[in-house]
Amino acid sequence: KDIAGIAAPLAPLARLVVATRAQHPRAAPPAVIAAAARAAGARVVEVPATAQALARARACCEPTGLVVVAGSLFLAGEALEQLLDWTPSPPAFA
Repeated sequence: KDIAGIAAPLAPLARLVVATRAQHPRAAPPAVIAAAARAAGARVVEVPATAQALARARACCEPTGLVVVAGSLFLAGEALEQLLDWTPSPPAFA
């Protein structure tokens, strides 16, 4: 996997990168993902599991903020499972 190649264009766009690991035997460790994101200039936290990573990312977002899940299809599937139980609040209009 070209983790550095994935991190390089995405890291500058992120307020925070939450590095985690899919529950798959070939998944990269969060420390490896975090190192690539840091090298690309991102502020990074490492979280051991997808559910915790999503919770951390959502806690850092504004109510209308965006959380991007990037990585393997396994990670995307785990994130989707978690997000199906979450209903976002409607945005407040001024």
